[in-house]
Amino acid sequence: MPLHYEKIIEEALRSVSKGPWTDEDLTRAREAITDDICRIHGPECTGAAVTDWFDSLDDAQREDLLFRVNADWNEGLEPWALG
Repeated sequence: MPLHYEKIIEEALRSVSKGPWTDEDLTRAREAITDDICRIHGPECTGAAVTDWFDSLDDAQREDLLFRVNADWNEGLEPWALG
């Protein structure tokens, strides 16, 4: 998997919800993955390639992906926002 695929998923997640994200958000984000979002990461990147990769993930891999993108989301918060 190209590393930028996770970043594309994260961008799509941000377009559907503020986070932290759930499995339902992942499903909704899949629909938001377009060639336009992908082209930012390189001309060879396509929405179909990212969604094919996403669709190939099993439940454990999806859970791991969700954990990582939520960890990235959490790192972006100001300390006062964590409670």
